[in-house]
Amino acid sequence: MSDVIFLLDTNILSNAAKKKPIPELTAWLVAQKTFAVPFPALIELEDGVVKVSKSHPEKALEYRLWIDRFLEHRFLYPQMSPAVARHYAELHGCGPLKNLWFVDPRKVKTAKPKHDLFIAAIALAYRLPIATLNSKDFALVHRHCPLPGVFDPVASEWTVPLTRSATRKTSRIDTLAIATWSIGGSRASQLTVA
Repeated sequence: MSDVIFLLDTNILSNAAKKKPIPELTAWLVAQKTFAVPFPALIELEDGVVKVSKSHPEKALEYRLWIDRFLEHRFLYPQMSPAVARHYAELHGCGPLKNLWFVDPRKVKTAKPKHDLFIAAIALAYRLPIATLNSKDFALVHRHCPLPGVFDPVASEWTVPLTRSATRKTSRIDTLAIATWSIGGSRASQLTVA
């Protein structure tokens, strides 16, 4: 799998931010040459800081510092593009996936948009397999729109087998550019779709 660049689901990053992350996940992340972080994962991380700050400001500060340190590392950042928008619209318009649009407001205090379809759209546009600790929703997406792969690094299993187009050599990652983040002056490589 050394030639594979994974698109990280938010739960991978959230677990890595814990004081005691899952050891197998930590080992897997360290073994990756590089990985891609989708914009929706960054939204969810930032949303976590905002929510925690209301009741536990000290914990929110710790989480904020972790995010800022994480953003100082180099990783691939898939650029939002017309191809991502097209895939996202197709997924959003797929009736059987409607439960992936919003969290059921009866189960949480505040309804909020879910981001799995957005992450799936990025995976489709860039032909990147998704690394996640919860592959159920992505397996559902795959039934209606074939994904380039879904991998659980803790279980070390492919829920959706890796496609040939998802390897580094045949991926649609055609151009790498350096982007500078405004938060902490972090740097990330930006993926662009040709």
